[in-house]
Amino acid sequence: MSKIYVFFADGFETVEALAPVDVMRRAGLEVVTTSIMGRKEVISAHGVVVVTDALFEDVNFADAAALVL
Repeated sequence: MSKIYVFFADGFETVEALAPVDVMRRAGLEVVTTSIMGRKEVISAHGVVVVTDALFEDVNFADAAALVL
């Protein structure tokens, strides 16, 4: 199955990043939250810490259906 990769970096807007992930997962899509920070923990603009599923440098995007920035 193809995956949808959603990229996270420090300073992301919590609702803008997590609402689409929630909706896509509820729809049964395979979503992989991906940190571009070199660590799985990213911090939102409001100080919310989110632990992503993967690190950018560890992912093979050959199975990507979509990349969400």
